[in-house]
Amino acid sequence: MIKVKEKIFAIKRKQYHIQLIDDVDDWEILDSLKNREDPPIRYRIIVRRGKNILAEYVRNFNVKPSSVHLTNFFKKVLRNEDYRGQYLDKGNWEDVIEWHDPVNPKTKADINRLNSKPMKKLRFKDFANLKVGGRDGFSTMKEEELDAIISDNDKEFIEGQLNRANSIIVAKRWAARGLQARKAVRKIKTDEEIRINFEKGRSR
Repeated sequence: MIKVKEKIFAIKRKQYHIQLIDDVDDWEILDSLKNREDPPIRYRIIVRRGKNILAEYVRNFNVKPSSVHLTNFFKKVLRNEDYRGQYLDKGNWEDVIEWHDPVNPKTKADINRLNSKPMKKLRFKDFANLKVGGRDGFSTMKEEELDAIISDNDKEFIEGQLNRANSIIVAKRWAARGLQARKAVRKIKTDEEIRINFEKGRSR
């Protein structure tokens, strides 16, 4: 299956729907490998109002940016017309949006730590200790809103791994916060195991 322009995340503000996507598809990666070149690293921000695309901004990176770097790039494009002008690919958008990461800082740090490690090096307690920290911008978000934020690949993976509707929504919330899809599913299964063990303990 060829991956084409995978969505990283998206927001809805005012009358706009704004997406950040990985703009490099698998054909480009294969061509680079064939030519013994480093694959391109390119991200695109698409600004829509309704079904109309108002503007698109493209940035190339020399190295793979961290989630923090990408988030800062996204924020600056939304809030600073002069800054985003250098990345304008097509269209025109003159509005300004103040956007703040809806995830609690400690939770974000924990997510980044889990994402930086391979699954085989993570333990039960790593997922058990991952907490929202109260309520955040994703706590009450509905499934259709979450589907607009997470990538299509993550959506399909989560729905294929979990059966209960509520578990799927919670996993999608973790994915929307930035947790990799496999680890979002593992988080749900860990919480479910904790719940079952707790109920068994109460029934004794």
